[in-house]
Amino acid sequence: MPQIITDLGEQVIAAGDNVSFEFEFFYEDGSPIDLTGGEFVTCQGYLVLSEIGVESENIASFEMELKDNSINTMTCTLSSEDTISLPTRSMTMKPVIQVEDDYYKKARGILTVLADTNEVTV
Repeated sequence: MPQIITDLGEQVIAAGDNVSFEFEFFYEDGSPIDLTGGEFVTCQGYLVLSEIGVESENIASFEMELKDNSINTMTCTLSSEDTISLPTRSMTMKPVIQVEDDYYKKARGILTVLADTNEVTV
């Protein structure tokens, strides 16, 4: 599977927010990657947060689920408890596909978690 890294830009959330991220996965030629098990024996998706510039130092990892009626779209939903437990700073955000024993990073961006100083959560 080729490695194309898409820039996700920066996502900004407040600690305590409920937030969902959705990612579509494609081959280099633009065709969708079938994550349903049709092409692969086992496939799992993760949203991995790591230190900026030090991708080997993971801060947190959350499982993604295949979106209903889709072969190539995965979603990751973080609860308010999840976002409260994250450090309030910027981190590298990477959706990762695990196919059997191999891991593929298809995109990378920045997730910035702000302190909820007004105690208002979404």
